[in-house]
Amino acid sequence: MPPLINCVAMLGTAGLIYTLLCVGSPVISRAAQNTGSKPTIAAVTAGVDDLDKVRSLYGNGAETSVQDIRGLCYYVEQDRAYLSVSSFEHENRVRSVTLTTFADIAPRCRAATITGKHLTALHGIGLGDSMAKVQSALGAPSGGGKMQMANHELVYADYSVAGGQLTCQYEREHLVLIAVEASSGQLPNQEQATIVAFAKKQLYRPSTSGKAMPPILPAVGRISPTLDGETS
Repeated sequence: MPPLINCVAMLGTAGLIYTLLCVGSPVISRAAQNTGSKPTIAAVTAGVDDLDKVRSLYGNGAETSVQDIRGLCYYVEQDRAYLSVSSFEHENRVRSVTLTTFADIAPRCRAATITGKHLTALHGIGLGDSMAKVQSALGAPSGGGKMQMANHELVYADYSVAGGQLTCQYEREHLVLIAVEASSGQLPNQEQATIVAFAKKQLYRPSTSGKAMPPILPAVGRISPTLDGETS
């Protein structure tokens, strides 16, 4: 499997947004180099925009703070989906953005509703799109496999993009989660390592070889688990 961003695993526990940080060197795919694709979802570009821009677009959101990583979460009424945005540690700059239909990921998000908007990612990709449509827009993924999350059997595909990584997850060949994360170029500190250890105990996914592996979404360092709820 190619180097992944931060491990983004969504844990549906008491509502916290956990952001796991693993590391890896992103390798920009030929397709990304040709198109100049950036890690963008819902008009928010990871690594470039900050949380203030997110608030200006969608309102204050349901806010969290875990281990000096700040997060905003929203319920997207038109898409019946959830938008979660998290920052770099000790920064206001956006590190990861996730859009998903999983209702158990961030229970507090319904308190912050986005109305009258259909949110999409780069190249117009949207939740519910077929795997064939996404691949037509993005090209062949740099990696992928199968994973189990609660009662969901998912297929995931990873793509390297300029300055970060994108991950798509499909259920019954339709897009149910899309996440992007910017590369930090830094190793995780002790606090981040503690979060990683916690998440590994909570959720595992089978690899293509049949062995249990930690949950992984995007790459570039590897994306983080982000579950909304009470502020720590």
